[in-house]
Amino acid sequence: MGPQKATARDVVRRRKHWWQHLLTSLAQEAGAEDPGQLAEELLLLLDGASFRVLVEGSSEPVRVARRIAEKVLAWAGLHGQGE
Repeated sequence: MGPQKATARDVVRRRKHWWQHLLTSLAQEAGAEDPGQLAEELLLLLDGASFRVLVEGSSEPVRVARRIAEKVLAWAGLHGQGE
């Protein structure tokens, strides 16, 4: 048999792992107390905003997600870094 064909779920899972790793690395570099948890929260926010953009056909969910992300970063003690 030839190489296994990746399912859509496999492709999405790999992409989510990539995002999780990237966000965890960035959170760690920024000095987050729990980089993995912060990354998980931001990734869930990103997932929700992406879905709403697709469903609504509007970019407003991205603006809302940014405001929420700013609050999450402030709660993590990281708001304002890099500005």
